[in-house]
This record gives sequence, structure tokens and C-alpha cells, in this order.
Amino acid sequence: LPGHYIASQPRKGRVHITQKPVEIMQQLVQICPEGGTVLDPFTGSGSTGVAALREGRNFVGVELSSHYADVANKRLLQTMQQMGSQEDFVLAGPGAE
Repeated sequence: LPGHYIASQPRKGRVHITQKPVEIMQQLVQICPEGGTVLDPFTGSGSTGVAALREGRNFVGVELSSHYADVANKRLLQTMQQMGSQEDFVLAGPGAE
């Protein structure tokens, strides 16, 4: 079925119980126009943000758990370094300034 995805993330590589495979999320963020902004109000470990950055989209994420906000922040920064990107992303959560 078009638009129907079945995928799983092996437990060994997960840092969040509902972590999505980045490769699947990359397909989904392509719905957003190139250069557009992807909003993830439940960022978790940051898979959607990683996918958005890889696909040339801006990213705004919100995560209430300070633990997972830190995890997502590290993943997003690592992705940007791997890409040699100087772009910014926004990640909001408890204690964000």
C-alpha cells in the first residue's frame, strides 16, 4: 500500500522505547517541501530531527523529558557534524532557555 510503512528498530540500537528508524522517517519528512520546517512535538530520541536534517529540512522539536532532550540534542549535533552543516535546529523542553 502506498504510504503504508512496516519497519522495526532492533532493541540493541535503540535509546528510546518507541524509537523510529531514521530511514523510514526520511521518507516521511520528504512530504515537507525542501527547505521547509518539520515540527516534532514529541521528539523522543530525535529520529525525526535526524531525518529532517539529512533531507535538507529545518527542524523544531519539543521533548518534555530532559533525559531524552539531551539524547536528541546529541544525535542532532552528531548528524550536523557528519554532514558538515552549520545550520541551526530548535529543541525545546523543560529548563530550555
